[in-house]
Amino acid sequence: MSAFAEVGIDGLVVVGASNAAETAALCAQARMPLVWMHNMRGDVDAAIVRVDHQRAGEIATRSPFEAPQCRDIAFVGGFTEADVHHGDRETVEQRYRGATAVDGADITHIHSDLTADGAYGAVREFLNSRSPPPEGVVVATYGQTAATTRAVADHGLRIGEDVKIVAFDGGQAKYGQFDTTSARQPVDSIAQHALERLMATTAASSDARRKRPELWEPFLHVGNTCGCCLFEIDSLWVDARHRPGSGRCHAGNKRIKRSRRPQGPRR
Repeated sequence: MSAFAEVGIDGLVVVGASNAAETAALCAQARMPLVWMHNMRGDVDAAIVRVDHQRAGEIATRSPFEAPQCRDIAFVGGFTEADVHHGDRETVEQRYRGATAVDGADITHIHSDLTADGAYGAVREFLNSRSPPPEGVVVATYGQTAATTRAVADHGLRIGEDVKIVAFDGGQAKYGQFDTTSARQPVDSIAQHALERLMATTAASSDARRKRPELWEPFLHVGNTCGCCLFEIDSLWVDARHRPGSGRCHAGNKRIKRSRRPQGPRR
């Protein structure tokens, strides 16, 4: 913090840190305003502006698997101390709570350590242990998505047909084989709001230390890894089989109606 202060930095927007409490304490000691943009481990005396991860888990599970035949779903990602030594297990737990809140969904939890190797091994072991495979897979973190997709494909299953895959915050490389259907964060809006909060506060401002996080609504990006039929979630209509970028689905001329991205936090 002293290095930041010496070069004229007088406020921080923190995306994430493993030592959140220590970072917050140093900022308080330096009287430097702080706004957090993610989950953290432990309590901090700072404003928190982030996406609603539990809602993201619900959207990722409910939306692509809304059709009656899509009820057998696996969730990939651990969140206990026994599962995860390094990783964002708080976020995974919130997403898991959202997934299990979906009415009618039969969720099987595939525990992993949130690494790519851990996800690949856990998914392959799971697929080898049961038949038939699950109808859908929800991958709890971006970092596990490519490995999970590869594990499903290596098992001889067709992505989007035999097994539907939904993730969070994107998926494969931009020009990879799969455009992953995923629940995503309005990052630009969250960052802009965090900066506005920071600019409007001082180190002594009580508003800067609002305990309750400001939660932003996630949105669904529809790619080609989920082949369910037309469904509705709130004001969001999509067809998971549409040709990305075309605005129309393959099987017919129905227009895809998308909800607008959220314009502000949910209080």
